[in-house]
Amino acid sequence: MKGVDWEKVHASIIGKKRAIKHILSEMCEARGSCVVIHDNPLRIEIHDSRILFLVDDEIAGILSKEGMEILDSKAEKEIEYWCIALSSLGFKRYSIKKSSQNISSLE
Repeated sequence: MKGVDWEKVHASIIGKKRAIKHILSEMCEARGSCVVIHDNPLRIEIHDSRILFLVDDEIAGILSKEGMEILDSKAEKEIEYWCIALSSLGFKRYSIKKSSQNISSLE
């Protein structure tokens, strides 16, 4: 995607790592300090300093503070969509809405 500030996207996703783990708990797991999202065939690994996108255990893309590097052009659009979704303000609103629903279901 042209015009995307990948440094900001990276910082946003890294900053939301705990929230992402909580919100997407049905499709992700923690491996030490890494959060892994499973969206077959794509697997997203959110590490402390970079985010890896893997297809069939092969690295398809890397997002770091230096920018986005796409290694598999077939996965490019899906990777970009995930990056934008995970870093968006809407994701934060979804987090608040989901938490409110979870609290309501406890009452």
